[in-house]
Amino acid sequence: MQKLYLLPAILIITSFIQCQSGNKKFNSNANTTSSFNTSKAEKSSETESDNSKSDKYDAQRKEKIEQVRSFLQSYLKVDLSKGLIDTMSRQFQLQVADLDNDGNNETFVGLTGPYFCGSGGCTFLLLDHTGKLNTRFTVASYPVIVDSTFTKGWRDLLVQSRGKFHRLKYTGIKYPSNPSVAPIVDFLPSKGLLSIFDSWEERKVWHVF
Repeated sequence: MQKLYLLPAILIITSFIQCQSGNKKFNSNANTTSSFNTSKAEKSSETESDNSKSDKYDAQRKEKIEQVRSFLQSYLKVDLSKGLIDTMSRQFQLQVADLDNDGNNETFVGLTGPYFCGSGGCTFLLLDHTGKLNTRFTVASYPVIVDSTFTKGWRDLLVQSRGKFHRLKYTGIKYPSNPSVAPIVDFLPSKGLLSIFDSWEERKVWHVF
């Protein structure tokens, strides 16, 4: 008789234990799902932020390209109208750098083709942040190194000419235009410095004007 009385009690206790175990498992799964959803939301937010930054960079890049194209068409208007600039020479590349630490980027404009290049090197331009010409460099080769030293508030430039780097210091108005007559740099530039128009960079893209 005692066994008959004990059997329902055992069944009730067993059911209670199984129910508690099920609740714990459900809560664990709920927490896991919540954590997964939170992680997924965070990753989605990070992706949207990255995409926003990328879109902003692309928009600024396109705006800068159009600014340089418009400048070149105006700056070279006479020779363009006379047909003196061949197709190969009607290309440019650009790269920006804040040379005077004012929070605004100046723009280096690389040029190519027989109109701008000869046996001594090529011509490239430096525009200020408003798109106006600051310095026209001649007899130069790429890359151009932006040094860590300053002269009159602007970074020194190490520009190649005839196989050697020359240091160009800001005069207070612009840089010397002919690097071949500037002081020669007797040491190799640090790899940590900004190198303008390096051949391996994505920025080595030519645009037509």
